[in-house]
Amino acid sequence: MHTSQTLFGFRFEGDGVARWMPAVVLTLLDAVLTYLWLATGIAREGNPWLAELVVTSGPGTAMAVRTLVGVGLIAALALLTQRSRTARHGLVAVTAVLGLVLGWHIGGSVMVALV
Repeated sequence: MHTSQTLFGFRFEGDGVARWMPAVVLTLLDAVLTYLWLATGIAREGNPWLAELVVTSGPGTAMAVRTLVGVGLIAALALLTQRSRTARHGLVAVTAVLGLVLGWHIGGSVMVALV
């Protein structure tokens, strides 16, 4: 059975949306948790470009920019997955790394709560 899905005008064949939606959700969660860490002073931004944006525009703006760029890159990779097996593997790798980052946030939050 051939299926297709359309999202924001882009057509995805088969399970296309299911392939990239976890990466988008993890990106959003990472941005929210990073914002909370930055806003409360628990941590500083490790990315030098974003650190400068945090200083000049605040953590909210920096995380909004980072989220838009991240979701845009995931969307571009998702479009490539329709034609490239390598892109599919890349999207899996990106999702795995984002999962590890989220684990780092959750683990760090637990450690801060215990201290």
